[in-house]
Amino acid sequence: MQFESKFVTFNEKNVAIDKGVNILDAFIEQLKKTKRTLTKDVQNDLQFLALDSLQFQITYLENEVCDLKKSHAFILNRTYGDYYKIYKYLLQSYTERFPIEKPLQDNVRIEQFPVYLDLDMYMPYPSDKLAMLHTNLCKLFKSIQLIINRKNLELDGFREKRSNGLNIHNFVTMCAFGTNFVKQELDMYMEHVEYIIEQHTKYISYVNKRLNTLIVNTHNDIDIKHLREQDALEVVVTDAIPDPMLDAEVEIELDDASIQMKIAELTNEST
Repeated sequence: MQFESKFVTFNEKNVAIDKGVNILDAFIEQLKKTKRTLTKDVQNDLQFLALDSLQFQITYLENEVCDLKKSHAFILNRTYGDYYKIYKYLLQSYTERFPIEKPLQDNVRIEQFPVYLDLDMYMPYPSDKLAMLHTNLCKLFKSIQLIINRKNLELDGFREKRSNGLNIHNFVTMCAFGTNFVKQELDMYMEHVEYIIEQHTKYISYVNKRLNTLIVNTHNDIDIKHLREQDALEVVVTDAIPDPMLDAEVEIELDDASIQMKIAELTNEST
């Protein structure tokens, strides 16, 4: 099933976003420490006013990071909700359609997952529960496929009996219809899940690109390496990141490969 590997990509992008946000949080913390150090030497209101531009720089970056975190939380929330709903419906359909099959194990039941709340669009759900929903869906799909394969073998046996003279044409037709219906229903569910993961991977990629661009621009604007104090967070920034060549009048698309390489370098050094 293709969406199994696509879910791996989805998870990798989420991990990259979490690491990138940690880098930006460290940038912000270092700026705040620098501002506190400068504030200690302020002697009058005019000097306080002069430092207001630094506070704006910090607040601007905080707002950008907050917006990224909110977008990320919104996507993860919706991904969990989509998975939860399709899984719940598929379990119900399985139970009703295959009542004589082996009962589902406890670790497959919907009760072990937090109930999705439609009205709380930013509520965080455990990442391991989302991964378990994905794993259980794959298991359920494979179980249904095994049932279909078995029914197709039975159907071949019925067709052979029909060819030997038994008057069971209508029975064979009904069995074939039922098996084909289950197969088409399974294909529909699988295509739906694949669309879910493709859609949300796309949105996660948008957030990741925004995050990477913000990290690059922030690092180009602020030389954190020379601002660090001894008690600063352990965020090591290497040589300056090459200027992404963003022109104010002409927007030039960033080289994703170069940015991803630099982000990976910063991320590895900050862990």
